[in-house]
Amino acid sequence: MPTYTVSTLIREDVAVPVRPCLQAPEAVNRFMRERVPNIEEMPQETMYSISLDTRARVLSLETVTVGLLNMTAAPAREVFRAAISHSAASVILCHNHPSGDPKPSADDIRTTKQLAAVGTILGIEVLDHVIIGGPNYRSLRETGAMS
Repeated sequence: MPTYTVSTLIREDVAVPVRPCLQAPEAVNRFMRERVPNIEEMPQETMYSISLDTRARVLSLETVTVGLLNMTAAPAREVFRAAISHSAASVILCHNHPSGDPKPSADDIRTTKQLAAVGTILGIEVLDHVIIGGPNYRSLRETGAMS
């Protein structure tokens, strides 16, 4: 039976993908701006779902819906589709405000609470909902709007 040394099993030319860890709203903001060019200038609200593993490392980034100038629908089926297929432990929601003002609307807060309730039923926690507007962002978790 042949014996192997560690050096013969490791291929140095194979890149191991680094999955970002998103444990703070600033990290979500940075991640989204890197992955979605000009998110702050998009003419329509676009909702994204970031699926995370148990250590808050990114499994996937999915566009959920593209809406109108000042609103977007966020069907639970679309929000959690990728999370379920990737066996995610949690999700972070994110969308842009074309107005440049990241202040959450009453509809943003209501929708987030509804999605968090669905996530509880599915066993997939909604950790946060980050709104990007212009150069700024707002975390619904930090503002207490998710309670």
